[in-house]
Amino acid sequence: MPVPTQVARGIAALLFALLAAPAPARAESSPPPPPSAEHTTPAAHYAALLAQEPEGAAVVVDAATGGASSPEEIARAVHEALSPLGIPYYAVVSPFPGHEARWGGDTVVPALYDRLGEEGLYLRLRPRGTDLELAAHGVDLPAEDIRLAVQLHPDLEYDTPATEVVGVLAEIAADPESAREYTYDGGPGTLRYLLDDLDPTSYTGPENLGMLAGGTAGFVLVVGGVLAWRAGRGRKRAGGGSRGRAALIAVLAAGLAAAAVAVPHGYMVRAPAGRHETPDPEDEARAGPPYVVSTARAENVLEQWEGDPLYVDPLAPVRREGLAETADLIATAEPPVYAAVLAMGPGDDAGGNPELLAAALASLSERDGVHLVVRHRSHGEGVEIGAHATGLGTDPYDVWNAVHDIEADTPAQALAAAVRALGDVETDPGGPEEPPLVESEPSVPRPRGERFSSGLFGGLFGAGPLLGVLAVAVLGVAAGVLRGVRRRIGSRPGTRRLRRLAGAECRRLARLLSSPGAERIPASLMPQAEAALLVAERDPGPLDLVGATVLARRVLAAAREPGAPVRGRPCEVNPLHGTATERVRTRGEGAAGAARVCRDCAELTEARRRTAVLSLRGPGGAFTPYTHEGDSPWITHAFGARRPERMIELVLEENRVR
Repeated sequence: MPVPTQVARGIAALLFALLAAPAPARAESSPPPPPSAEHTTPAAHYAALLAQEPEGAAVVVDAATGGASSPEEIARAVHEALSPLGIPYYAVVSPFPGHEARWGGDTVVPALYDRLGEEGLYLRLRPRGTDLELAAHGVDLPAEDIRLAVQLHPDLEYDTPATEVVGVLAEIAADPESAREYTYDGGPGTLRYLLDDLDPTSYTGPENLGMLAGGTAGFVLVVGGVLAWRAGRGRKRAGGGSRGRAALIAVLAAGLAAAAVAVPHGYMVRAPAGRHETPDPEDEARAGPPYVVSTARAENVLEQWEGDPLYVDPLAPVRREGLAETADLIATAEPPVYAAVLAMGPGDDAGGNPELLAAALASLSERDGVHLVVRHRSHGEGVEIGAHATGLGTDPYDVWNAVHDIEADTPAQALAAAVRALGDVETDPGGPEEPPLVESEPSVPRPRGERFSSGLFGGLFGAGPLLGVLAVAVLGVAAGVLRGVRRRIGSRPGTRRLRRLAGAECRRLARLLSSPGAERIPASLMPQAEAALLVAERDPGPLDLVGATVLARRVLAAAREPGAPVRGRPCEVNPLHGTATERVRTRGEGAAGAARVCRDCAELTEARRRTAVLSLRGPGGAFTPYTHEGDSPWITHAFGARRPERMIELVLEENRVR
């Protein structure tokens, strides 16, 4: 390097040492110190800047901080949030240090306190999100509880700007007890987290809402369809009731499915536009010069280039050997080259993209030449480089191609390779300028309707029917098991149960007879009503209790449905099942040949019908099929379906004798 350049650098370093005195109080971010080839840790860097701020109200926002607000606006927001707490505070907003191992750790707050030694609240925020550090020294605040509460707060997301995060933090710090409301094992925000996934103003909310609506509709249609099919699969009841019920179920299912779609869709349409549905300010900035929201860092680099075409950020976590020789190479490069070795990361003004920052520098620069930005690789060792030229009439792709494949361990190696490669790029000074490759239109999600529809069809034809089929299968199995259990219990009722059953039915019958509704009872059934009550009042046996129950139910059914047949035979498998509606062939005990059975028994196999025959407890305590009492009037007269007058006469005679 020529001696004059070395002298100039020495003078600049001396001036920096002399001028590093506390600056007047201000509510703005402090600019970074002049360039230096020596590496400085983030803690040392920010501690020096905090020391220049007003004591007890110090805020430093790194010029590289990205987001929709400028560093000055962020600094003001931090002051406005923290100053009402009435305690000293020292806050840093910066994307550095990053999480990579080369930073030597991603915490700075403990080191800031060690260097400053002042009591107060120490805070480090990243440009976006709730990844923060918080410590309280000499002030009564539960710093760890507050930090955890901020991270779990339902109003904050991974990309919430630091200006909003610090506002929530200040609200919780003003009422420290509220910090305990937010815990990992639940809290007031748990339901909110689930509802946020359905928020129509979020990026994925309309699609999730459509999936839920479609899934619900598909589920209802499948379950409703199965129920309608079962209700009307060919077994006609009086007046075609089964078909009517099937149609009703189908209509109700269709209506519920339509409502499951219409209600969420209406809610989605009425919701106002959210921040996820409007272009991000950083994305809008990248649609044209200067390609970044805040130009603070770019302008600082341009100022450093006034004295030297190579600027090295003191925070850059890179190896610095060879940079002096590289400075000489850059000073004599053709075409002209201006290079900056910078600390970069996902939360900075360029999103960690060196090509984007190179384009920003080129758009703000009044110098013709190639603008290079070198940063450490985000993954692995080495460095990466971005480039953009202005005033040279070059093809942006040629410039990109010249540096894109450079692999180097140090900035010096990368810059030397870039200078050599750029020497072969074709130039046309004064020619037309092409926009940089990083220029792009803002990204916004598709219209809500499209996102809702994509989720709707996925739920309607995928998840919903699948869950519906699964639910029908599970319920079918459960119903089958329950039916089997009930059938087993119902086919062997004890005497107490029969007495309770007969008593309940006869009490209902007695209330009907003493009410005006008695007029609806057909005259032919009045003897059976009286017989049921008389039998129940005496000391009936198990079969008498069954008979009284069947007679009472027959009379009650006739009163409910005037005009219905009054001599229906009860189910021959179990008279307590009700009127027989089907004929089946069976060789079961007591039901040989063609048997009249109820609908449920008709669906059973012959073997299961045999086990379902009503069995009654005998004098010895053993259960035997009711048909074993074949000489009983109840059996010979089919519980009043045949010659009911004669049956009543015989039954009452038996009871008198007993």
